[in-house]
Formats: sequence, C-alpha cells, structure tokens
Amino acid sequence: MQEVTKRRINSFSASFSALALGSLWDIFKDDGAKAGKLFLDNIEVQPDGATIRQINVDPAINEAKITGDGSFNLYYQLLQQGFDSTKPTKQIAQGIAATLHLENEKGDPITSLSLNEKLFVTLDVHPEASITKLAVVVTLPGGFEVDLSAQGLESRQSLPLKENTWTPTYIDVQEDRIVFFGDIASGTAIFKFMLKPLNIGIYSIPPIFAEDMYNPDVLFRGVGSSIQVTP
Repeated sequence: MQEVTKRRINSFSASFSALALGSLWDIFKDDGAKAGKLFLDNIEVQPDGATIRQINVDPAINEAKITGDGSFNLYYQLLQQGFDSTKPTKQIAQGIAATLHLENEKGDPITSLSLNEKLFVTLDVHPEASITKLAVVVTLPGGFEVDLSAQGLESRQSLPLKENTWTPTYIDVQEDRIVFFGDIASGTAIFKFMLKPLNIGIYSIPPIFAEDMYNPDVLFRGVGSSIQVTP
C-alpha cells in the first residue's frame, strides 16, 4: 500500500496488484458474510455490492467508520468527482517549477489583446534535477484555440528562441489543452507557442500542471491567471 499512499503506483505495478487480488477473489467471497459494517455520522448504512461494496456519500457527512469481524483486512477508497469551485490560491512546487508568460508579438507582457491579434505563450520549466519522463499540461482558456499553422505549432516545435529551447519528445495537441512529454535537464527550459482568440470576453487561464511520470513526488501546480479579448 505504500506505493499507493505515496502516489507512486503505475500501470505496471497496478497489473500485479490486480493479479494478486484476483487470486484471492474466491476466499473473499467465502468471508463475505463478515465483510464489515459502515457507519456515516454514527448511523449504519448498507452499501451496494458483495465483495466490493460502494455507496454515495453526502459531502455534508463529517465522519465515516468501518468495522468488521472477517479474517481479512478491510480497505476503503474515497473518490471525488467534479471541479474545484474556487481557484487555487497557492502553488504546489515539489522539485520543479513552471511559469506561463502571456506576451504580444514583440515579447511584451500583456493582460489583454484584440480579436485579430495572436497570444504568444512562453512556457518556462525549471526542474531542480534532470527528469527523464516529464509531462506538462497547459489547459487552454475558453475562447482560444492553438495556432496550428506553419508559423505556429504545426511542426510541434517551439517558436524561435535565443537560448534554453526545450524540444519535447511528443506534443499532444487537444481541443482544450496541450500536453508536453519529454526529457528535461536541470536549470531552465523554454517552449513558445501561439494561441488564436475566437471570441471577445475575459477568460480564466487554468493552472499549469507538471509531473515526473514515474515519480509523482516531483510535481508542480500553478495558480492560474486571466486574459481579456477586446473587439
């Protein structure tokens, strides 16, 4: 369980866990009559299912208690769905930092642009040590799309930079985000690309996220910002 609690589990280790659990399935069934009881705020409830049981828990619940008399340990998992209702106010930086700079064509920082202009985005990544498998997720603000022209991200290469240009192994351009994968050395690595505004308005820019794919202890989550598009 240490790999799970420290968020180090991956598809390889998870496959062995699945095989181990599968071999114990029949034994679990025989022990099912003593599978345990669940109390929410000191009121016993009956989850659905047999060996693996589940129930929806109201967010207003303050305490959950599980008891059982079977011969096996009981394990539980709490899952959440949806999105944060408020923006994060503090960044998380563990072994790596990243920054998005919003600029005009001249390289000047901006907080607004007109509908016929392009938004130049500079991604700065600063790992404390070399990372061989890094993933960086840049979620796009609403009302923008990635410029995939020959002058943009068509070739999946950074716009020209003077130094420290990062060349990711793979760039996955999706409708609502860009995901960068690759190796990166310690120090500073920079990647620059363009976005095209589609509508006028004020748009939130979601926090940037970066993580070592095989060592989740190394991660970064920013705090986000905003950009205005004028006629």
